[in-house]
Amino acid sequence: MAIKDVQNLTNEQLVQEYKKASKDFRHSEEGSQKLDEAEDQMNLLFDEIQKRNLNLLDFTTTKYYEEISRNLKDKGYKVTIQDDQESIDKYGGITAKIFKDDEAVSIVNKDGDLLLSKNISSAESDYLIHTAQSVKEYINNYNNAENLDVEGNANKYRKLMEFNNTVLAAKQLSNGEFEFVTWNAKGNGLSSGHYFNDYDKAKEDMAVRCGLINKEKMFTETEIKILHSNLVAYSLDEPKEKYNDLGFSEKIDVDMLVEKIEKIMPEVKKEYDLDAKKQNNEMKEERNFSAEQSDIGDEEYEI
Repeated sequence: MAIKDVQNLTNEQLVQEYKKASKDFRHSEEGSQKLDEAEDQMNLLFDEIQKRNLNLLDFTTTKYYEEISRNLKDKGYKVTIQDDQESIDKYGGITAKIFKDDEAVSIVNKDGDLLLSKNISSAESDYLIHTAQSVKEYINNYNNAENLDVEGNANKYRKLMEFNNTVLAAKQLSNGEFEFVTWNAKGNGLSSGHYFNDYDKAKEDMAVRCGLINKEKMFTETEIKILHSNLVAYSLDEPKEKYNDLGFSEKIDVDMLVEKIEKIMPEVKKEYDLDAKKQNNEMKEERNFSAEQSDIGDEEYEI
């Protein structure tokens, strides 16, 4: 479809064409010509939607699932949209299925409700629920927000929040993804932009910049990982002399703090498990080597 043809479409036709291109894109093979053509068509239609100042999020329920997929991708999850008639009849509409290591771990609907597998941990369940709610929050906020009343490129952003001369805003990029930014605000001017593709990190930055949270009371991800590894090492220390000197309530406090950190950052448990496995393998190799050395010594002694 040429630019002129797109410009002649009504708003309703534009919506339908975008939905069609989006579906073709999702069902095309990676690296195929059909995939490239569908992506080009989506970008062309998206540009026209932006020019007309229409809200893309009102046009397609799949946008919510695409954002969930983007947020979960770096954690090893895969999201597939279930838009076949059987799934629609079963769940009352288009849904998305979330996979981890080729195993289905959850189904989510357009309202952010999740059906969770019994085979996943409570920490993983909390993470998936938080992600679904977080995406729903910023999509709803974006829907209800107005463009910033400022000069320059910043007026393409919508203001999600403002407090104490600090602004949190967002815009959709040409590929449909969101970009978040915090600014210092003075009069009609904005300065010192901090840009994010992660909504939670943007909110944290907003809270610190506007003074709602004291930065000195926050821990960085690196600091949390250090705390976690030392607490776990302390509780598993062999022999457990220091840990066993603690009272019952103190041991509970240590265990609860470890569990709390693992809920905030599930990846630290995985990293620690890998380190522990590596350490156990090294210890086994060392014991096997010692045993071999002992056998060799015995044989030499017998000779």
